[in-house]
Amino acid sequence: FGGGIVGAGQTTKIIVTNCYSLGNISVSRGSGGIAGCVNAPTSEIRNCLAWNPEIKTSRNEAQYSPGAIIGVVLTNGNYSSCYRTSAMTFTDVKMTLVDHDDVTAGMPPLPDYTTSDKNQRAYHGKSSDLTLSAAAQSLGWSTDVWDFSGALPVLK
Repeated sequence: FGGGIVGAGQTTKIIVTNCYSLGNISVSRGSGGIAGCVNAPTSEIRNCLAWNPEIKTSRNEAQYSPGAIIGVVLTNGNYSSCYRTSAMTFTDVKMTLVDHDDVTAGMPPLPDYTTSDKNQRAYHGKSSDLTLSAAAQSLGWSTDVWDFSGALPVLK
């Protein structure tokens, strides 16, 4: 599994907030702009921005999906206010990008993208045409922590 911030949070709660990822991600399966795989129902990914130019998988089996925000969602956690750049190139043998509303642990699982394959649940967040700094500001990232004067937010 490969992710811009977290590779795999399979058994431990992860909390990721107010972050962004910029790099290209290319793995054989289970890739995500923020996290490759999440499997703890208490995990939280909030206010995160996947500004990755490309997310690409080369998988040839029908499992372990890629996602713009989270690749493989084995168990719903709390995933909210996450966006991806509308310029992202997303390459996979089965899946295409769709906008997702916020997800909470108490909701039914995200839908499978196929009826017979396993681990095909991904979280893509929503598409955005904003600059990275403007998207971060729209999510309420603190100006005490971040400098938004350029196209990219920079820690102060």
